[in-house]
Amino acid sequence: MRVTSGSRRVRRCFGCAYAKRSVVSFIAAGMLLLYACTAMAAQKRTLTIRDAFETTRLMVADSMGRSIAVAPDGKHYAAMLIHGDVRRDGVVVEIVAGSLASLDAAKPYTVATLFTRGLGGTELSERDATQLLMPTTNFPAWIDNHRIAFLWEDAKGVHQAAVADIRTRQWRILTASPTDVTGFAVGGHGVLVYEAKKARSFAESDRLKRQGYVITSPDAYALLIGVVDGLSAKDVWWGSGERYVQTVDPSPTTARKIRVSNGGENTYSLNWPLIPPAVSPDGRLAVVPGTPREISADWNAYKGDVLQAALREWKEDRRGHLARQIQQLFVVDTVHATARPLWNAPLSMTHISAIRWSPDSRSVVVWPAYLPTGGRGDAHLSDDAVVDIDAATGSYTILPVSSDDMSGLTNADWISPNEVSLTVRRQHRRFEKRSGEWTPVSHLDGLDDSSSPVTVMVRQDANSPPALYAVDRRDGRERLILDPNPRLRTEFTLGKVRFIQWSDKEGRAWEGRLFLPVGYKEGRRYPLVIQTHQWGRKQDFTLYGQGSPRPTLGPSTSVYLAQPLANQGIAVLQVGPSPTDSSSSELLRDEAKTKMEGFTSAIDYLVKAGMVDRGKVGIMGHSRSGWHVEYTLAFSDFPFAAAIVDDNTDAGYFEAGMMGWLDEERRNKTEPFGAGMKEWLENSPTFNVEHIRSPLLMMVTDSFAGEATPVAEGWEMFSRLRHLEKPVEFWIAPNLKRGSHGLQNPTQLLTQQQRAMDWWLYWLRGERDPSKAKQQQYAAWDELRLLKAAEDKRGSPPRLDWQAAPVVQSEDRADRSSVDSGR
Repeated sequence: MRVTSGSRRVRRCFGCAYAKRSVVSFIAAGMLLLYACTAMAAQKRTLTIRDAFETTRLMVADSMGRSIAVAPDGKHYAAMLIHGDVRRDGVVVEIVAGSLASLDAAKPYTVATLFTRGLGGTELSERDATQLLMPTTNFPAWIDNHRIAFLWEDAKGVHQAAVADIRTRQWRILTASPTDVTGFAVGGHGVLVYEAKKARSFAESDRLKRQGYVITSPDAYALLIGVVDGLSAKDVWWGSGERYVQTVDPSPTTARKIRVSNGGENTYSLNWPLIPPAVSPDGRLAVVPGTPREISADWNAYKGDVLQAALREWKEDRRGHLARQIQQLFVVDTVHATARPLWNAPLSMTHISAIRWSPDSRSVVVWPAYLPTGGRGDAHLSDDAVVDIDAATGSYTILPVSSDDMSGLTNADWISPNEVSLTVRRQHRRFEKRSGEWTPVSHLDGLDDSSSPVTVMVRQDANSPPALYAVDRRDGRERLILDPNPRLRTEFTLGKVRFIQWSDKEGRAWEGRLFLPVGYKEGRRYPLVIQTHQWGRKQDFTLYGQGSPRPTLGPSTSVYLAQPLANQGIAVLQVGPSPTDSSSSELLRDEAKTKMEGFTSAIDYLVKAGMVDRGKVGIMGHSRSGWHVEYTLAFSDFPFAAAIVDDNTDAGYFEAGMMGWLDEERRNKTEPFGAGMKEWLENSPTFNVEHIRSPLLMMVTDSFAGEATPVAEGWEMFSRLRHLEKPVEFWIAPNLKRGSHGLQNPTQLLTQQQRAMDWWLYWLRGERDPSKAKQQQYAAWDELRLLKAAEDKRGSPPRLDWQAAPVVQSEDRADRSSVDSGR
């Protein structure tokens, strides 16, 4: 018994020892795992601007971030991948495809690999390659179940429609246009409808220069590029488009120019499409956007501040910036190459509309849409309709979709000539046409009704880079089939992203995407850079701050540097859009002021939260938001440590004069003449530069006015600041003649972004790059620091109360006037 008892004791002791060893082993393993994770984190390296440039993004089709193109029969998919190539000083585009038959077959394979320098275009000759690369501009379109079409450069650098076969993995150019093809659509029987820029030359301008000429265009930018024949600079940059039709099979045929009749003219090419064209399933018809020859007076009744501003501008100069964007729908007869207006209503100017042809090629569903006047009540006066339009007659039937559902409408699919399924917030709403009226009949949950066994989707979130997953519809199994950027997960440090909300002093609610510095610690205050202009989808992962449809990975545009800055210990806030009520006329008139209040209230929020050092805050603006930033610098009392504006409008007097005084949407509320001058003196940043106290880096990258662009863009702001000995620098992109508003070429973009990074580190962290090549740069900035110190000693000048009252002559003066007139 003792032995037995002893044996039990031994066993118990052995068990205790084993348990203790297990606990010790578990703790040791945990410590090893923690050490390994710490070591792995320590081994990760700082994400640089170049690293970010060479990541890969997917071409997206729209603001919803759609990046997978599924073949008509649902059996295959295609996507376009884009990444920077610094070594070759260009950008690589890879077209990939895969099968939807199984998880194994879904793994993508390369169909074509293409390369471009990614340079911008000159006025008339060199092509703008950035339009091949920017989101929404070149999404693959299926010709049939095994071929996709896209835009690419031919041997001469001219943009053409191209085709790639996912079976043979070969590609070729389809069109033979002497000028850039700017957009296209493919339909049944291989019918291709495309738009190409109208050829321009300096011949007439050169002739006029030799003999002397009268200036007829109010646009001085045209004169800067040597155009004196009456065209505006926008006529030259965008060109007026001409429509053509040809077939793809059996081989490309000669293109026929489409003749427009009955109130229309050839469309203007726009950098942002108001609506993509669409060819019918039988290939006999197409619906395209077009510029009206004349505008009906009935259009003045439509609601929409942008449309109304464009209509007012049309009356003064139909070639103005907004006026040329007024478009309507045209229906094209592809057999006879003729076109006519589909109906008498404008396209929305605040939303990109969509077209879906019915299976029988008789009608189209269009949304969001204005309806012709004379409709039912006042509902037709807003661009909020989903409508079925008969292509032959222009008669229409409205689909009963609520305004709330309109905001979430992402797609429409015809089930039959009398059935349509609308996708609203990932749900299907089905409608039937009964006795000529559309009626809702049911809705189904789910992503789509495709019968393919597998679906491919992009998964990402604010802190997880995008990756392609294949999901088996039958059992829910899924598989990672492509990680475009595995190094982002394993090699580089990234700042965590939070979404924050705050309110301004008017009680308006704001939201922003906050990038925390790498290694962020609660309770520590960090420098902050506020980024402005575009917000994008919250669910997108982005290295730069903006979400779709802006570049989120790969070559960025401008100086959006969220993750590279976070890797340098600087927090970045990408400010969201103005509050939901900002579409009102009152807030649009106070657009810049509203933005300023959003920026400054965000700073107050982050300072009070203990996250940001109030004395180390910078702000940047690109394009239109550069005006918002300059307004903020001039009219807020916040002491920004530094600022950057890039390729921006400034709502200035000089700019308005250069553009013929139309001044895009009257940003200063009225014209700068007579009593209206008071509004300009009180609202234009350029008239209030004496109140700007922050070091300002101004950048120009666009070649819209040739190499004279720096004189045209920002000169009033720069010259006034320079005259007052304010700390300002005016930087021009390399090879400006081939510049662009959205740089993509490595030499151009990385040079710009590195200078911006140096600027932020110099002013916000007191750091400088020790490179000898940058000694002159920092010597110039040291001079600016001296100007900043002198500025701080002078103090802020008083703000002036301008008056615009009629001059009342005194009695003596009136008497003298009458005597003088009597002489």
